Formats: sequence, C-alpha cells, structure tokens
Amino acid sequence: MTPRSELALAVGLTVSGAVLLLLAAGQPWARVLVPPAPPLPGHTTAVTGRVLVPVVPAAGLLGLAAVTALWATRGGLRRALGAAVLVGGLAVAVTVARSAAAEDATILARASAPGAGQVTVTRTGWPVAGVAGGLLIATAGALTVVRGGRWPGLGSRHERVPRAADRDRDLWDALDRGEDPTL
Repeated sequence: MTPRSELALAVGLTVSGAVLLLLAAGQPWARVLVPPAPPLPGHTTAVTGRVLVPVVPAAGLLGLAAVTALWATRGGLRRALGAAVLVGGLAVAVTVARSAAAEDATILARASAPGAGQVTVTRTGWPVAGVAGGLLIATAGALTVVRGGRWPGLGSRHERVPRAADRDRDLWDALDRGEDPTL
C-alpha cells in the first residue's frame, strides 16, 4: 500500500466508526414493556444508546474531528494523535460493552412505573454497533501510530512561498555584508 492509500484507509476507518457511533447512539438499545398497574395503563418505552451511555455520541463527534486532524498533522504529532484515537476508541468500545452487559438495572430504574408488576426488557443489537464503531476508530488509531509517520501532510501549497521581495532583500543584505551577489 502506498502512504497516501494508508492515510485514506485510516480516514475511512475513523469516519466509518464515528458515523456508526452517532447512528447507534440515536437508536433504541432496549425496549421496556411495563404491564398495566391499575389505574395506570401498560406502556412500552424505548431506551436509546444516548440515554444509557452518553459518551457514545460525544465519541462519534470526536472521531469526526480526528479526521481533520489526521489530514492536518505530520510526523510525531500525527502519531500522538493516533495514540489518543486508539485509546479513545478502545475506551468507548469497552464502555459500551460493559454497559450492555449491566444495562438491565439502569433500564429498569429509568423506565419502571411505581406499583408495576413484572417489567420485561427486550434488547436490540445496537450496542454491538457501538462496540464496532469504537473498534473501527481504535483500528484507525493503531494504524496511525504504526504507519502515520510516512503519510503525506498538507501539501506544500499550504506553506509560505518565498516572494520576490524576500529575494531582493537577500541581495541587499549580501551587499551590506560586503559580498558580491553576482559571483
């Protein structure tokens, strides 16, 4: 793979993971069926990932911000960014996995009605998408740490180009030092 295609892969992984996190955060991770408790009727409540794990949408937005930083940085700074992205992606994946394993108590506490009978919780697959999004971002971070030093940065067109006035000043400075600029 060329360095440019490796950079494109890291950017693609980061964008994919961030979009997956943002998408998963807004979807129902569980549905709670509360049976009727006279005089209250029964109802079903959908609990989203944003409610259960508030860090998921924030991590998605940070992943999108990291895409810009991947393009704009070079060398050691890019590798440091890759390390931060790696740690952040792993932290999100672990947080989502832990919360998915222990979410029954949280869901029941948020959705149950006083005096209700047996509350039923049905899980969805969206927490898996949250874990996958975090792992995609972590993979991009690992790739950046290992290979990011070789990748191109912003082009030279973004750097300052010497102007004619700078060259004229250099000639006058040479004359002031007693040098002959024609030699």
